[in-house]
Amino acid sequence: MPGYSFYGWASAVILSVMVLPFVLLWLNRHVIKTRAPGFMKTIKLLRKVHKPLGIVFAVVALVHGVMVLGAFRLHTGWLLYIGLILTAVSGGAFYRLKKRPLFQLHRWLAAVVVLLFALHFFLPWAI
Repeated sequence: MPGYSFYGWASAVILSVMVLPFVLLWLNRHVIKTRAPGFMKTIKLLRKVHKPLGIVFAVVALVHGVMVLGAFRLHTGWLLYIGLILTAVSGGAFYRLKKRPLFQLHRWLAAVVVLLFALHFFLPWAI
């Protein structure tokens, strides 16, 4: 079984891929401004894998945390994981109920997760 570092880096890559559709759409709206078929197909593919990657991210991040800490201890990783779960719940609720405020909450929480990830990556023992 790979070490905890492998699972940590895998989590970072998965999170990056999950956020990439939003980043690409923002860049396209404000900088790139293209309707190229390849660009749009890429965004469509990234949207399609977003939900399954979220599940994989939750599992991989949990394995990483358990391998590092061995038990529950207050840590920036647990704050990040709680943010991840809240983001997933709001996204799932939006998917089922189609209520725009849930999608806005999902996007806002996703931004919080990215900030928590940065905190965890650069200052893992901050709390």
